[in-house]
Amino acid sequence: MPDPSLIKDIKLSISIPVMAKSRVGHFVEAQILESIGVDYIDKSEALAIADADHFINKVDTRMSTGYSILTRDYSKIIQLFLL
Repeated sequence: MPDPSLIKDIKLSISIPVMAKSRVGHFVEAQILESIGVDYIDKSEALAIADADHFINKVDTRMSTGYSILTRDYSKIIQLFLL
């Protein structure tokens, strides 16, 4: 989590909503971000480059989360695009 004073400075200097990231399961970080007044808190896992030698290549890693197929009826999907 970034320094809370840095987040406050960013929030004061821009007029768009601010999103901050906290680690999954670290509810105290989320509470701190909430008390600062962050508009959105992202608590998802992320694959990030640590350094040039130790990182997870997103292209080579199969990962899916956060979605589901609600229908396999393609005529319904096409109707949505025609609206």
